[in-house]
Amino acid sequence: FPAPLGGHFDQMVVLDADSVMNGETIRTLSARMEGDPDLALIQTMPVLIGGETIFARLTQFAGRFTAR
Repeated sequence: FPAPLGGHFDQMVVLDADSVMNGETIRTLSARMEGDPDLALIQTMPVLIGGETIFARLTQFAGRFTAR
């Protein structure tokens, strides 16, 4: 998509199929990109949610505990 049509847009938000991001966060990212023309990429901190296995729950806990 970006190669043939990317020139028609100022920005692009890429989300995985299981990504969860609220509209305010997308607006904030967009405003940040518009405010700095030299900025090429912004990546948010991924946060694991809804883990069901013990490994997923431990990873989720560790991410919450250390990422902030």
